[in-house]
Amino acid sequence: MKARDQEALKDIVAGIDRALGFPITDFDSFEQTDYLQDALIRCLEVMGEAVKRLSPLPGVNYVGGRQGHDTTTVFGDPSRTHSAPADRP
Repeated sequence: MKARDQEALKDIVAGIDRALGFPITDFDSFEQTDYLQDALIRCLEVMGEAVKRLSPLPGVNYVGGRQGHDTTTVFGDPSRTHSAPADRP
């Protein structure tokens, strides 16, 4: 495994560990606590950036436009598609 991939995976695991350490007891309290929302969003951002640094795996179709693949196909299976809910743009 490349050193870059190892560092990215460490960042992902660190983000998960950090997020799991937040004092979130239930969704209602989380929803009403801005600093916890901000902290969790930041962890997700850091993990997302780390995922982008990972080397692509041979033969894997990525979702979300990575490597120019169709973003409407889920995990390379054309029978499984996703779309935004009607109330979202």
